[in-house]
Amino acid sequence: MNKYKKGALIISIILLVITLPLTVMGIIYNKEIKNVDNPSKLFHYDNKLYFYNEVGDLIGNYKCNFKNCSYAKQTIDDEEYNINYYKSDISDTKLINNRYAFIADYKDNVGLINLYDIKDNKSVAMYKSVKNYGVGINNNYYIVAGVTGKYGVIEISNSEVKTILPFTYDFIGLQNDIDLETNKISSDTFIVKKDNTWFLTDVNEAIFTEKMLNPIVDFDTKTFITKNDNYNLYNYNGTLRLNGSYKYLNYISKYIEVKDINNNYYILDGNTLSIVSNTFATNDESVIETTVNSDNKLEIKIDNEIKQTIDIL
Repeated sequence: MNKYKKGALIISIILLVITLPLTVMGIIYNKEIKNVDNPSKLFHYDNKLYFYNEVGDLIGNYKCNFKNCSYAKQTIDDEEYNINYYKSDISDTKLINNRYAFIADYKDNVGLINLYDIKDNKSVAMYKSVKNYGVGINNNYYIVAGVTGKYGVIEISNSEVKTILPFTYDFIGLQNDIDLETNKISSDTFIVKKDNTWFLTDVNEAIFTEKMLNPIVDFDTKTFITKNDNYNLYNYNGTLRLNGSYKYLNYISKYIEVKDINNNYYILDGNTLSIVSNTFATNDESVIETTVNSDNKLEIKIDNEIKQTIDIL
């Protein structure tokens, strides 16, 4: 090796010794700076929302405008109309497909909800309310109220947000009907209010029932129940099926629970409307719990006492 090559080698070794520690220190420094941004991986930190995937990797953030900044809460207005809806303890919305989030970011206690695209760092739309009943709706549907207060249904996929039902309704809801395959609420039939009338429809806006003045609170494949001062049972063509006044009507399996104006409680066959149980005298304070038990029988319990069991035929 000549003296020139030997000198170049020595210089290279010296430079490596000097630069390697600096490079390592730079990597550590950059990593520390990155981690300092949100070291504990908090959701709301330093006026930002941080979104992480299932394995804890940061996938994006959102810069808050106000202190009141988080996932938006659901507005379940079905109860105002006595609709038999799915009741869940989950009130907050959550991260959707590792990309979208309904964000509440406003100065006071109420305001518009921002559907935010975390991947593209942009707002998709603004809404007054959102709901999927906590458990979720089939096809990743969400029932939302637009800024004008009219309701529609949107579908949120991995790559886009589509309008399924237009924003022309005064109310949209779903009955408590869990799809056993998906463990989400069936989205085959919506209870809607439009132009001061109530009816059942689907994503094609087909109208299944006669339009009614009172809210439709529950339905099966042939009949539906409305509620105003009292409950009533109708065929889809609007024909009244039960005469009289009823304090309570409710579908359970193939049957209908009935509590009449005199507080008499009994069970009707859903097809023939004939009484299939004993008739029990109750009062306004009576706690009535009728369920399908583990033996697949209808079990009538009043004030915590089992009164009768009925074979489901």
